[in-house]
Amino acid sequence: SSSSSSSLSTTISSSSSWSSPSSARFSSTPLPSPSLSPLKTKAMVRLRVPRAFHRAFSTSQTPAVANLVRRAHQALNAIPPLEPLAMEVLEKKRKKKAVFFKSLSACQRRLATIPDLDHTFKFYQMMVELKMPTSRKSYVILMDRCLAQREGHLARMVYHRFLLDDLPHNRDIVERVARTISITGTANELIEFYDSIPRLKVDLGLSTLNIFLSGFAKLESPHGAVRAFNAISQRGYYPDLQSYNHLIASHAAVGDAQTCQRLLQQMVTAKFAPSGNTYASLMKCYHQLERYDNVFEILSVARSSEIKLTPHIYSLALKSCASMKDIAKAEEVLAMLKEDGLRINPIIAQAHFNVLIAANQLRPAMDLLAHYKQQFP
Repeated sequence: SSSSSSSLSTTISSSSSWSSPSSARFSSTPLPSPSLSPLKTKAMVRLRVPRAFHRAFSTSQTPAVANLVRRAHQALNAIPPLEPLAMEVLEKKRKKKAVFFKSLSACQRRLATIPDLDHTFKFYQMMVELKMPTSRKSYVILMDRCLAQREGHLARMVYHRFLLDDLPHNRDIVERVARTISITGTANELIEFYDSIPRLKVDLGLSTLNIFLSGFAKLESPHGAVRAFNAISQRGYYPDLQSYNHLIASHAAVGDAQTCQRLLQQMVTAKFAPSGNTYASLMKCYHQLERYDNVFEILSVARSSEIKLTPHIYSLALKSCASMKDIAKAEEVLAMLKEDGLRINPIIAQAHFNVLIAANQLRPAMDLLAHYKQQFP
């Protein structure tokens, strides 16, 4: 991950359009004067240029544009074309031929389907060099690609370029920025961004407020979570199950069990049944307080409910077993997991191994590790 991050940073910093904070718009590289003959059909086939490219070149007779697209293909030579880019000549001005994308949406769909993040930025740089109009959707796609691979610092750089382009904010941009801060920022930074929303003139919906609630929960900020939760009713919405879960998680992160129980009662009063995330937050809270009996009590309540549990719940119980150094209790938890029809995954295997290590059972731990290595290479 670190190597890919460094290569991406190098790619972005080496580009003039990504490294010139003084300009408010992307700088476009001027095309050289056409002094070469146009590309022939055989050369176009060798470059695997789509038919739309062929029509454009045969019409435009512009070798400079051909060189530009050749460089783009060299940058994308590791990517098979997922869909042909529809390009054609749309206008000719005063003997100067120019090639434009037929539609910005077609280019954005291609941008969203490139599997590699490095090539995603290279493809976007090609869009900039072809003088594609800047769009909020393009920035949303780039930030989504960064966040999907937990590259928060790259998402910050994309947002920085968005600010330099002086485009208006919308809900999509605000949500991506909130998610970026929750990965790489601090609680104070997220609160500061939340306070700037009125100046951005963005009307926040319930889903956007839930994203802020999730960020405050990850950053362990109950104060910010309460503000976002209260804003839900102030804006005329009703909190949903996700809202309550994030609010409980924010208080559970700081070990406030009393507030968690009070919020749980409010959630039940609002006719929301606790979910697996609700029980997981309560188990984390009591584990942090070293109240392990409450952890297993919540596990029993969760098993008796009608919800379908995930192995994550049992990994939290095994974590408490490791803190107690209780191997017998860990075996009971594993028996419950199998009884509920769940399989051991790498997370459960790691938690089981940690129990033996905490109990100083090194030889059984190494035998268990060898067994799990065969099951999960």
